[in-house]
Amino acid sequence: MRSKKKKREKRADMKKRKILFILTTTLVLLIAAMYILFYRVRIPEGAECRFDFDCVKQQITCCSCQMGGLEECVPKSKIKEFQQKLADCPHDLICPAVYNCKEIRCACVNGKCVGK
Repeated sequence: MRSKKKKREKRADMKKRKILFILTTTLVLLIAAMYILFYRVRIPEGAECRFDFDCVKQQITCCSCQMGGLEECVPKSKIKEFQQKLADCPHDLICPAVYNCKEIRCACVNGKCVGK
């Protein structure tokens, strides 16, 4: 009676180990695939972005979009350039009181930041 119980326990233990091995192997392969897809993807020559989250909406004129200015989707890497240009805007600038903001979602399409 005891040997049958031990055999059943041994089979159950082997099943658990087999399932654990399969899960571990699957997890390792999944992590490797994600690494290859997300971090090893080559950026085309002259590309601004690789993923949608590399692009953000940015004010590009001295007036904000609430006051007639424009916004565009730009790469995160160029935000400082735009902010430096905006810092040079005159303080006594008169902007038209026209609401010009648009609901756009920035995306990376063929290595360029575009608004959708």
